[in-house]
Amino acid sequence: MRPFGILPQNKTPDYEVRLLLEPAEILTPSIQLTNDVQSTFNMQPSATKESIEFFDTPTKEIFEAGWSVSARKVQGEDTIEFTYKHHYPITNNDIDSALTHANRHGFNNEPTGDSREFKAQVEWGYENKVLSMASKKKLDGFLADELDFLSADSMRQMLSTEAPNKFRHWKIHDWGTYALQRSIIYGPILVDRYSGSWDNKPINLEVWYMVNPSASRTDYIVEVSCKTNNRASALFKQRRLVDELKSKGWLVDEDLRKTEAILDAYAV
Repeated sequence: MRPFGILPQNKTPDYEVRLLLEPAEILTPSIQLTNDVQSTFNMQPSATKESIEFFDTPTKEIFEAGWSVSARKVQGEDTIEFTYKHHYPITNNDIDSALTHANRHGFNNEPTGDSREFKAQVEWGYENKVLSMASKKKLDGFLADELDFLSADSMRQMLSTEAPNKFRHWKIHDWGTYALQRSIIYGPILVDRYSGSWDNKPINLEVWYMVNPSASRTDYIVEVSCKTNNRASALFKQRRLVDELKSKGWLVDEDLRKTEAILDAYAV
């Protein structure tokens, strides 16, 4: 038995380096990857199509509490994946303090009452780092060749039913359930996902189609990412990838809070 007042062990995160790319530099006019990008990252020209919906209240109550809730449909798969994610900013590069802070909120290696595990990940950007705790749930029985979701009411009901207790009772009993009942859909956002290799390791590139109805245009968020389980390796990969992208003139030398950008873009 653990002594009173002693925290459980912190979670051990993996690391995902995420960097923004200039859409005009890496996409053709038909929104395909340029030959140089395909060659650099050993990527096939065809992408996996995905559709993503985010759910939050009109006042973004879920986001303001540090959470994001989303549903993802991948073309060719008969499943929908729900993601419930909590974010912790990492200040002064102090990853361990963020992990301890999350531990105090119950994100640790202790068993959960509903057997829903949260996976720890450090999202390593250009300058900023964020610690995320994510729980995912897949439901099957959907049409594999379609990207359409069910009705908003059906999606809200399923998200509420499948929500982990950590989200459901975050502030008070059934806080998350009530927030989802009042939620609206931000999206759907179409995503082209490309897979390749760089430095003999897997790498992914995503093109997010941000439709702006009021301006009658589509903006694009382009993000390249690679994963590692080692903190020192993440630092090394981030620096090497930054140097490579800068040399190509592809890098956006800033970070973007993607979820916040999506909620702002698709606000009613």
